[in-house]
Amino acid sequence: MDLTDAPKISVVLSVYNGEKYLQDALDSLLEQTIDGFEIVLIDDASTDGTADIVTNFSRSLRELDKNYSFKNLRNKSNLGLTKSLNIGLLIATGEYVARLDADDINYPTRLALQANYLDSHPDITLVACRSIFFDGDGKYLRKDNCPINSSYLAWLMLFYCPFSHSAVMFRRQYVINEYGAYNEKFEYSQDYELWSRICLKDKIGIVPDYLVNVREVNQSMTNMMGELVEEEPVTISSTSMQWYMSSEKYVLDNDQIINLKNLWLENKLSNVVNMQENLTIYKKLLNAFVTQLDNTDKENVMFKKYLSYVAANKLKKQFLLNNESNVRATLSSLKEYSRIFGIPSAVSVLLRIFTKNKTIFQ
Repeated sequence: MDLTDAPKISVVLSVYNGEKYLQDALDSLLEQTIDGFEIVLIDDASTDGTADIVTNFSRSLRELDKNYSFKNLRNKSNLGLTKSLNIGLLIATGEYVARLDADDINYPTRLALQANYLDSHPDITLVACRSIFFDGDGKYLRKDNCPINSSYLAWLMLFYCPFSHSAVMFRRQYVINEYGAYNEKFEYSQDYELWSRICLKDKIGIVPDYLVNVREVNQSMTNMMGELVEEEPVTISSTSMQWYMSSEKYVLDNDQIINLKNLWLENKLSNVVNMQENLTIYKKLLNAFVTQLDNTDKENVMFKKYLSYVAANKLKKQFLLNNESNVRATLSSLKEYSRIFGIPSAVSVLLRIFTKNKTIFQ
């Protein structure tokens, strides 16, 4: 690589005591179908054999007849993932930054496909891909199934992060200028927090291919980071939901946010005193979200219709959780949803099915 030329892509890794899997992650970078990219590795004061792996990798790169740039820095003390990633972003010089955790593996076409996507979609700030999950022994666990519609991705981000950290590539300088990189107040969910802020202003996209193997090790994140594992995602959801709900002049409390997350993710409401009240709040959030969409975009018009059906599907699951006296109230709420989205047929279909056989809602 001509060191006077900035690389197209910088791959940023941070590793702490990663000797077990780091070599596999680095090897997956050497198998990419493109070269000429930059690898930025931050060793967060590892105490195992990580430093030797990094040294040997640097030596092997010099022997390869390919245009790679390798930058590595060892922190004097353990700073944690978030601060280490921000150091990596400062060192990186690529137009695009691709993230890779030190125990994950890229498929050979990952960098090329995501860079091509950003090149051909100048309105997209961040692109992810789909991931396959394995345990620490390499046993298959599951696949994710991220939607490709940008508006649907933004909606899901209100409740959880639908893609893995290692699946992301974004426009480096723009993100730093507009969003200030990762928020160092977040030790566990720094990726979800940054992507959520981006979603409020800019569009994100998906390459609908499985391009990353994500390793879920047996060590419990709850044991490692305590209550942050549950607290940080709720805080992130709260910030995003409040941003949308400000248009409704409505302030959510913590219990309401948890109820909204549970209703979407698990089709249930927890700590509910008044189901109708909680479903009304859910309706307000849906309404606030769709009013922010560009109605001239045909994809958004279709998405709003789709989201109404998804909402109806989740609401119908409430029937079996409530006695007969609450069914009328639930149907009333469902009618309001359909009125908002302009699809009255959603109610009529549900009414016919419900009248015919209530057990179908189980």
